Amino acid sequence: MSILVGSTNFLKVSGVNLNASVQTTSFNTDAFVVHYMRGYAVEAIFTGTTTGTIKLQASNDPVIRDTNPAAGSAAPASTSWVDIPGTTFDLATGSPFLWNVVDPQYTFVRAVHTDTGGGDLTVTMRITIRG
Repeated sequence: MSILVGSTNFLKVSGVNLNASVQTTSFNTDAFVVHYMRGYAVEAIFTGTTTGTIKLQASNDPVIRDTNPAAGSAAPASTSWVDIPGTTFDLATGSPFLWNVVDPQYTFVRAVHTDTGGGDLTVTMRITIRG
């Protein structure tokens, strides 16, 4: 895996960048590999019908193959996810949100949005990694 020091990437849902993406239901972002990283930061910007919650989850599922999502190859699908304590935000409190994580000891991270009110939600989510 090539480590992209200081690179910024969009998180994705089903392979599509969350860059002013309109979502109408709950969603999970695709898994992002962080097992070689010294740290990462996730920024989430929401506009529109901002109901529900956003949180981060981690997985220690093994890496089946070395991947580099920043270069376009998808991370393998993890099957075991755990909420990262202290990362849940209520969207009603306003946007943007920022999570800064130092020295993650897990393999994958993803964001989970749980919609509670319906409507259109415009989402931009970026992850910056430090290798």
